[in-house]
Amino acid sequence: MIIFIYGTDSWRAHHKVIELKNKFKQKIDSSGSSIVMINGEDFDIASFRQNLLSQSLFSKGRMILIRDLLIKNPKKKLQEEIIEVLKKSDNHTILWWEYITSPDIFKKVKTSLLFKYLKQQKFVQEYNNLKAIQLEKWVQSRVNELEGKIGNVAVKTLLAQVGDNLWQLDNEIQKLVLYCGGREITVKDIIEMVETKVGGDGWEFLYYLSQNNKAKALEILEEQLLLGTEALEIFGRIVWQFRILLLVKDTLEEKTFTSNEIANKLQLHPYVVQKTLPVIKNFSLSRLKEIYSQLSEIDYKIKTGALDPVVMLNMFIIDL
Repeated sequence: MIIFIYGTDSWRAHHKVIELKNKFKQKIDSSGSSIVMINGEDFDIASFRQNLLSQSLFSKGRMILIRDLLIKNPKKKLQEEIIEVLKKSDNHTILWWEYITSPDIFKKVKTSLLFKYLKQQKFVQEYNNLKAIQLEKWVQSRVNELEGKIGNVAVKTLLAQVGDNLWQLDNEIQKLVLYCGGREITVKDIIEMVETKVGGDGWEFLYYLSQNNKAKALEILEEQLLLGTEALEIFGRIVWQFRILLLVKDTLEEKTFTSNEIANKLQLHPYVVQKTLPVIKNFSLSRLKEIYSQLSEIDYKIKTGALDPVVMLNMFIIDL
């Protein structure tokens, strides 16, 4: 059996992978010793063939978890070899996960022979970043899972404060539910408890970057790190902000819209749109695309352990 999971939303994909691994342990091998992890960085066809075609002596089968091989753009011959092995691996569960960090990478991935083969399998799930109403429903659902309560206005406030990074949102939701102890989470709670990311109201840092004031941006970054804000949280906020900048800039290329019209068109909070307008004046559309692509590459390197988040943040600011 092959299970193919892919998309831009690493939080939901990650939790689905954990769910499937736990089910495998419950049904097949409680020790987890029959679960084999294969990272795209370290892929070896001989080892892959041995793991999939050999019989397990102590369980009914193995779970082979393959992570991020397609985005490494393997050559056609290797893809053909992999497919031949997959066709012969009836005794094992193959859990294939691809974290797609950018549209440009996905364009290459989806045309590959191996991607097309995996897409034809019975169990395929695509997880992409949630938008607007979907995101609000996710927040409400996550709060309910943690046995908390939250109203619609508070949900919108939380999203305006944090953005659409589910890792960051989940962290803040857990803190809020614990803080409120069973009562409904209010706007006041969010203002008091949700840490302001990267300076001021969350946009000051970006404003200094747009003005090419790198010294001030680095100063704000250092302050936030000293206050205990995780580098990954700061980076997640930056990625989200540049995604919004790109969307708003692209929309304004069509024609002139008011901030409320942009908010409705893109299904964004009006507050977020108002904060982007002074900033996007200092970036061209092509430059925003370059920066977002760069952030996507950095995001992947951080998640695979190739870069230290703090070093990366400093380098990003200096090189911008």
